[in-house]
Amino acid sequence: MLSRCQRLVIGGVLQAVRGGRPGVTASLRIAVRSSSVLASVTPENGLIDVLPRIKVEGLGAKEKVTLQLSTRDSDDMEFSSFAHYVASPGGIISNMANISVGGRYQGVSPAGLMSSLKTTPDVYVDNPILKYKRLGKTNVTTPLNYTLTVLPGHLTEGDLYSERRLPKSLATTTFSRTFMAPGVKRIPVEGEKIEGTLFLPAGHGPHPAVLDVFGTEGGLIEQRAAMLASRGFASLGLAYMNYKHLPYRPTSLPLEYFDGAVDYLQNHEHCQKGAMGILGSSKGCDFAIILASRRKEVKAIVTINGTSANFNISLTFKGEDIFPIYDGNFEIKRRPDDFSQCLLPEDSYTPDHPLSLPVEDIADDCEALLITSDRDGFLTYRAGVALLERARLRGKDNIYTLCLPGAGHVLDVPYLPHIPYTTIKPSNYQGDVKSLPVFWFGGNYYDSARATETFWRYTLNHFSKKLIHEPEMRKLQEE
Repeated sequence: MLSRCQRLVIGGVLQAVRGGRPGVTASLRIAVRSSSVLASVTPENGLIDVLPRIKVEGLGAKEKVTLQLSTRDSDDMEFSSFAHYVASPGGIISNMANISVGGRYQGVSPAGLMSSLKTTPDVYVDNPILKYKRLGKTNVTTPLNYTLTVLPGHLTEGDLYSERRLPKSLATTTFSRTFMAPGVKRIPVEGEKIEGTLFLPAGHGPHPAVLDVFGTEGGLIEQRAAMLASRGFASLGLAYMNYKHLPYRPTSLPLEYFDGAVDYLQNHEHCQKGAMGILGSSKGCDFAIILASRRKEVKAIVTINGTSANFNISLTFKGEDIFPIYDGNFEIKRRPDDFSQCLLPEDSYTPDHPLSLPVEDIADDCEALLITSDRDGFLTYRAGVALLERARLRGKDNIYTLCLPGAGHVLDVPYLPHIPYTTIKPSNYQGDVKSLPVFWFGGNYYDSARATETFWRYTLNHFSKKLIHEPEMRKLQEE
């Protein structure tokens, strides 16, 4: 026999988070225990950019509890976060309204538990570098499965992650998030002169296309391209270094390789022709701007925390060096907290520098949105300001900037964890991999969580405005 409280919860009307996939009904999973405490997450299943709404009911008035969230990545390594809450006089806790008074974050932060996930101590006890591992999915066809546990009292990090015995949980529930909406197709791109993965939205198309390029961490990162397809864009996640036969740490790259990625999308039968977009992060911003300045098919680009000049990797065309490496001093500085920080030369932010990225050559019918974070610990938001000034000095009014407060270098799809630091292995590094330098990326959990929401909304709207002309398809992006 269900209690009155249980009947009320089960019979309640729940509304999916704005941004959920059209046609997918919100669902609820409740962990029913012998106690009266009930935990729920809505929607139970959804895309990663749909915020989980957490609710705990049946607690005592002003009862202190710890909410712990955990998940495992594609390597089966555990990530966990926790926060301290005090129940309302009615015995309720909600991540949408209640204040966290301790743990990984404080204040009202609906995405706090998701944003503050990081590897548990047992993961990195034998390899300290794994402390800075980034949560992601190398296999985006499977979901991230989360477990939410309600524990009595305000437990510390030592309480939760030591070998001591934890108190019995008050309630537990699970939910999942995926990167591929129903009907999205994943197509490996091999033997096409480029390396990557194409994601096609449901339906025959033709679909508006976006090229997705990350920074010098290299490899092939698929989760953002998969999410772009889940939101209606055919997206090619492109690898250009540290992947298969591609060079590990190149000093130069042929522009023809990136032209090949544009050609691939423009020639694909399920992709819209004549208009496409590019999304670039960090070093990927360089390629987005350079391609937009040379290819008439590119009608919209979004860049995330790039530089204003070309560093590290020169670009060649037909064997000739057309975008040489900036010749200023590139300094790696050790911070007082022992993290490393990248410092670019001051004159690289000069709008008139001859090696600045050619924003002035972007065609008038292509719009560029340059997104920066004002707490970027790796590069700096000043690069976006310099490029905007360069464009304005040359009479261009199709370049825009958006600076996000409190965020760090990495802005990923909501609601993946904030990444305050990472390791980077230089090509000439000969030391123990466990002793790699750890670079400070900056930002904080709360502001970075909000920044990812803003970045994603602006990115989808920007591509929708420039690439989608059918009202029905544009409405799909806005829902």
